Formats: sequence, structure tokens, C-alpha cells
Amino acid sequence: MNIHAGLQLGSTEAVKQTVAAGLGMAIVSKAAAADQLTLGRIALVRLERVVFKRNLAELRLKGRKASASATAFLRYLRPSR
Repeated sequence: MNIHAGLQLGSTEAVKQTVAAGLGMAIVSKAAAADQLTLGRIALVRLERVVFKRNLAELRLKGRKASASATAFLRYLRPSR
């Protein structure tokens, strides 16, 4: 399947507002869309057999070591293979 992005926006909020204005569709996380879903301005379309992968980055203040809880969380995210 080829998908053509006809519009690129600078924020998730801009994407949601564009969909709410009837100018297209988009794929965002359910959490990000929760406010507009609650207001009934947009609709949720469930996608079956579709898998999305995203690369995430660990961010922290430069020069600061991770706290014990942050270290434990990172260990949880990166289990031994």
C-alpha cells in the first residue's frame, strides 16, 4: 500500500485540529487524541492487523545521572535478550 502524505503539520495538536475541521485523516496515539474523542469532534477507527513501530529516545538533563527509579525503569524497558 502506498500512502501519500499531502500535508505535514508541526504538532499533534495541529493534526487533531485539521482532522476535526474535516480536512483529512491521521494516525496519532489514542492518548494524544483523547481530548478530541471525548468532545466528539473526531472518531476512532480501529485498525486490525496493522503494527506500528516507533523509535524512542532516552532524554535527561545534560551531565545528570539517572536516578535509581529511572535506572530501574530503563532496565525494565530493555530486558536482557
